[in-house]
Amino acid sequence: MADKVRLSTLPTKFVVLTLFLMTVPRPSWGGAPAAQQPKAVENVELPKLAFSVASIRESWDTLPFAIGAQDPIHSGSFTATNVTFHDLVETAYDLEDFQLLGETDWEKTVRFNIRAVSEPDVDAKLAKLDDVAARSAKQHMLQDLLADRFKLVVKHGSTITKSFTLTVSGNGSKLARLADSSKPQSGEEDNQRPLYQRGDGTDGYELVCKRCTLDMFAELLTDLRDRPVRNRTKLTGTYTFNLKYRSIDASSTDTDDMSGHPSLVGVIEEKLGLLWAKQRTEASTLTIQKAELPTPN
Repeated sequence: MADKVRLSTLPTKFVVLTLFLMTVPRPSWGGAPAAQQPKAVENVELPKLAFSVASIRESWDTLPFAIGAQDPIHSGSFTATNVTFHDLVETAYDLEDFQLLGETDWEKTVRFNIRAVSEPDVDAKLAKLDDVAARSAKQHMLQDLLADRFKLVVKHGSTITKSFTLTVSGNGSKLARLADSSKPQSGEEDNQRPLYQRGDGTDGYELVCKRCTLDMFAELLTDLRDRPVRNRTKLTGTYTFNLKYRSIDASSTDTDDMSGHPSLVGVIEEKLGLLWAKQRTEASTLTIQKAELPTPN
């Protein structure tokens, strides 16, 4: 199962969300809202695992879509193509952009190709863990790799930041619950992604949800807003909908956008019957105190 690597700019985030949208819940280290995640692994001693060999080389591919990662949680391998150090730190520590502090210019501009593998016994140990524990163990492996090869030193902290909640409007939800969330509807394929974004902005954007939960939807909104979005609707079904919009909110204007679509905030209320409210909340942060360009191998 492939995990996703977060990317530094909004358009490339859309690409990664399309290609590598997670289907395994994230541990509550930081990135997505806690309401969307299971409890962190508590009172469970994770095995100390490590990559045995890792090739890290600077990438000279300038194509914005030639970006991605493969990080199967029950396998001791990790492959990333054309990613930045910023991307890798966010993935290793499960962060949103606003949570990562203290970066230098090269950490967002220099890109790398990485291929890391482990000894066979690592696969066996990961196979014995549940999905959440295995993902946590893989994140620790990537953290150790960054400390070893990039000489990464970090400091954990917290900040008060703007966040958002999704609630049902006073007129009620307009979402139609699927009769059977485990099977595709007639004419649909099993391999369809449950939630993705498409469009380059010239005619607005389209957000497509096929049998996804509102927790998944809130996680995508967290990525788009780069701020926590919490699902407070108490709706537990799976839903199918398409949302066409021009920008995130009405205050975000694009003079080149001729689509005529409403803002995402507006269309969520109009089409789904959900309200998007602002609030202040405490969020964890990670400050990079030291990092060095790695020696290629």
